[in-house]
Amino acid sequence: MTPLLFVAIVPPPVAIGTLAAAVEELRAEAPGLGWVAAKRWHVTLCFLGPHEPDDELLSRLARVAGRHEQTAIHVAGAGRFGDRVLFAKLAGDLKPLANGVTRAADRAGYRVEDRPFRAHLTLARGRRTRIDLRPLVAALADVRGPEWTVDELRLMRSAQPDYETLERWPLKTPD
Repeated sequence: MTPLLFVAIVPPPVAIGTLAAAVEELRAEAPGLGWVAAKRWHVTLCFLGPHEPDDELLSRLARVAGRHEQTAIHVAGAGRFGDRVLFAKLAGDLKPLANGVTRAADRAGYRVEDRPFRAHLTLARGRRTRIDLRPLVAALADVRGPEWTVDELRLMRSAQPDYETLERWPLKTPD
């Protein structure tokens, strides 16, 4: 399988501890789901597909990081995409950063998905059968995590067992 490239933010372990504990309690209730290990949780800002990064992309992403200030976010409940994906919601405004990253990738010549950005951490995916995720969303509805500061962008590549970080760029420190 060809590795996939994406731009993401990665929460620190302290920010997802409460969520990880709550998810662990639910795993037995939904064995038909493919649960994502907490160490692989990330927020995809822009999916780039099966490509290698080029200098123009790296330069443009560095400029985006330098223009966007660090921002605070936290885990705030759960949601679902149909009956296939269970996710943790994130409170905080990452949309300007995601839009900047997407524009940079597009201008660097990468084909980017044209869909609205929804900040989330994917917790589990349906395998071959559809599963009613509503009870799991309800069980995680009140899960809140501590606030953390998004302070860097990462260019990442899919790999097993962990994702590989290819580049990191610090976000602008607030004045």
